[in-house]
Amino acid sequence: LCAIHGATVENTLFEDGDGANTFRAFNPTQAEETYSMVTANRFWSQIFGVAFSNKRWLHFFMLFVPVTGLWMSALGVVGLALNLRAYDFVSQEIRA
Repeated sequence: LCAIHGATVENTLFEDGDGANTFRAFNPTQAEETYSMVTANRFWSQIFGVAFSNKRWLHFFMLFVPVTGLWMSALGVVGLALNLRAYDFVSQEIRA
């Protein structure tokens, strides 16, 4: 998702005519936005089919998805370590 965030910002940067170098062209203390949320929503809806109403929801989603994935993979490893096989597709009659 870091790459997706970078692509979102890079594809929606405002052109200011100072050149392509982002760190030289944009001041970190500037008051106005560097990228367009409308363009970012169009970018996200074309690629993922999801559009967000504001930047907070967009950033929450980019935080929530990887954290949830990490927790689910950790639970899977714990389940394997404790031999918790809820989906052991071998029938009980075959074992008997």
